[in-house]
Amino acid sequence: MTVAKVDQADATYSSLRTAIISLTPEDSKCRLYCKGRACRYCNAYLGKSAIPRLYSTWITDDILAMARPQPVHFENDEIIHNLKRKKVRAVFNLQEFGEHPSCGSGNLDGGFSYDPERLMRNDIFYYNFPLPDFEACTPARLVDIVTVMIYELTRGKVAVHCHAGHGRTGMVIAACLMLVRGLTPREAVDVVRQKRPGSVQSSDQVQALHSLRVLLINSASVLPASPFRTISEYIEYTGRVLPKMDMRRYGKVPKPLYIGFIALLRKFFGSVVLRLQSHAENPWRFLFDCKGPTDFTVTEEMLHLMSVDVTARGQAYYFRKVQRGINIINLEKYLMEEENIVELVSFIDFFMRTAFFQLTTTELLTEFLATVQSSEEKMVEDWSWSVCFVLSAICCLPQLMHQQFTLLLAEWFARGDRRTARSVYYWITQQKRSSQTS
Repeated sequence: MTVAKVDQADATYSSLRTAIISLTPEDSKCRLYCKGRACRYCNAYLGKSAIPRLYSTWITDDILAMARPQPVHFENDEIIHNLKRKKVRAVFNLQEFGEHPSCGSGNLDGGFSYDPERLMRNDIFYYNFPLPDFEACTPARLVDIVTVMIYELTRGKVAVHCHAGHGRTGMVIAACLMLVRGLTPREAVDVVRQKRPGSVQSSDQVQALHSLRVLLINSASVLPASPFRTISEYIEYTGRVLPKMDMRRYGKVPKPLYIGFIALLRKFFGSVVLRLQSHAENPWRFLFDCKGPTDFTVTEEMLHLMSVDVTARGQAYYFRKVQRGINIINLEKYLMEEENIVELVSFIDFFMRTAFFQLTTTELLTEFLATVQSSEEKMVEDWSWSVCFVLSAICCLPQLMHQQFTLLLAEWFARGDRRTARSVYYWITQQKRSSQTS
């Protein structure tokens, strides 16, 4: 893919300057470029700063860029109190072990300028993703880091640092903005530099962002270029870009289907936890632990909209989100923030109809429903895990929605008719009765 010059971000350091710094021994870097113990970033900072006495800047309302903390910042737990007061839940350290050993107070025995245990003991999560200073970073590595950042951003604010909080820190925050907001590398870098001038320093760091953009365009679309015949093919497709942590979480269920139903259930419950039940008598079952019913009410108008032009509405919704930057990595943020339940249902419907050809037959689906509770062997079917996931989720939804979702399930998996949907509805009814009497 060719990137137009107008869309390209520029480095703040020349290639020659970057090469000279990279070839300089670590101890000499501190003395020649950072002024050693007098390093302006590794001491109490006296200028305007987001965190008092620490060179730090809010890039967005919930992402803080900062220099590496020093022992002086931990005196009387000062930095801990300040981070918690600002609602920072996680700190991301991008430094390599032992780097910049002569800057400021140097490094502790643990290889860094501070002890991460001090943060963790005070309920501030800590992550170390070591990146070489000024050097290239693979798009896959950026995705790994940013995926964890996006998760932590659902829980609170995050702080990111390297040495001074310019190069690697700026690159990672820009990458996060690309994934979350759908920005181009230039737009993301501009956002970071407006708040923290001089960030994203080397040409390698800039190129890493452009490589990330290519990856997102070519490999991170929610929908494949053409439908798949099996769910396993879709899992393999998304596995090229999703981190292993995500792949373990979603297992054999496509991420859009998984996240879509979790987002749907959270409209009705304050807490939704999913477990795979391992009881010998019910090896098939996904167990949703839903607590704290909300006051959300399903109206007749909603039910009507869920039965008319659902796929077309889902298509329009999806392409609106594509314009805003939705992809398979940041999908969760968009769906969890969606307040319109009809839009959520429409998106799930559009995804299932567009991402796959017919996954099974009406006969096999009906047979599966008749034997699923007693036959573990049936779970070897490629689509069976997703069917069980959807069935378990439907059982937790208000009863008013059951009939419409049985029609959708039959259509998604078997392109089924109302006769197939009746089999699904009968199964759900029996399951609800069984759970109420147990």
